[in-house]
Amino acid sequence: MLNTIQFLETLGSQASASAGYESAVAELAISQQEREALLGRDHAALNDALGGRGKMFFGIMAPHEEPEEEEVPFEDTPDEGPAESTRQA
Repeated sequence: MLNTIQFLETLGSQASASAGYESAVAELAISQQEREALLGRDHAALNDALGGRGKMFFGIMAPHEEPEEEEVPFEDTPDEGPAESTRQA
């Protein structure tokens, strides 16, 4: 498996990856199943040959947070007039 992973890393870093692909795969010390998957460019078969997971999920779970309320700037407004007393004399 390590040889296959190293090969894929090397292949991904080279600009001319398709030139000599079959001969590069033929030189690898890998299983016949891995070789057939690489030559067929069959990612699902290669995943099976390497014992990979069928499906993966990546998610970011964050705690529940209340949305921040937008701050309203304080406005200094004058009172409408003197307050009337409801007290009777």
